[in-house]
Amino acid sequence: MCPTLYLIRHGERSPIPSKELGNEIELTEKGRRESREFGKHLENRIAIIQTSPLLRCFQTALEIARGADFPTGSISTSTLLGNPGAFIEDAELAWALWQEWGQTRIHEYLLSGSKPYPGFKDPSKATAALNQYLKSQLKFLKQDQIAVLVTHDTVLAPFVSRRHRTLTQSDWPDYLGFLRMELGPNGTIDSAYSVTGRDEELGL
Repeated sequence: MCPTLYLIRHGERSPIPSKELGNEIELTEKGRRESREFGKHLENRIAIIQTSPLLRCFQTALEIARGADFPTGSISTSTLLGNPGAFIEDAELAWALWQEWGQTRIHEYLLSGSKPYPGFKDPSKATAALNQYLKSQLKFLKQDQIAVLVTHDTVLAPFVSRRHRTLTQSDWPDYLGFLRMELGPNGTIDSAYSVTGRDEELGL
C-alpha cells in the first residue's frame, strides 16, 4: 500500500451547551470506543499521530493510538488542526461572528466563502497552507505507513470542499469522518472523503 494520511474529525463528544465554545467538552464512551476501533484497523502501520490541542481531539488521538498499539507519548499537537485551526486568525473575533451569523451561515461560509471575515483567514491562502502541510507529512512516510491527523469538522469540511470536491451542508462530516490521501509512486495524490468514518479498504 502507498503512504496514506487520514485527516479525521474527532470522535463523538458530549453536547456543547448553547452559546459556549465547549473547548473542554470530552468524548463520550461511544466516542472513545469507536476511536479505539478505528485505531485497531491501522495497527502496526501508524507512523505519525498529530492532533488539535483541544481535549476531545487529543482524547480521540489517544484512543486511536491505544487501538493501534502506537506509543501515546509520541502524539504531537498542531494549531493548524485546531485552537485556532487552519481557517481562523483570531478565535475571539471568529466566535463573535459565529454568534452573530449562526452555525448554518458559518458552515456555508467555510465551505464556499471567498473572502476573509473578522477572525477568519483568507480561505484560499488557508487551504493552500494546510494542503502544503499535509503533503509534507505524506512525503515523510515510508511505503505502507500511515499518518493520522485529528482535527475538527470546521477544518476538515472546508479543506475537503475547497481542495478536493465541493461539499454541501448535507456532506458535513460526522464524528470520525475523514479525508484519506494516498501518495502514489509518481508523486500524485489520490483522495477519498468519508462523511461517516467508514473505509471499505480497511474494513471500517
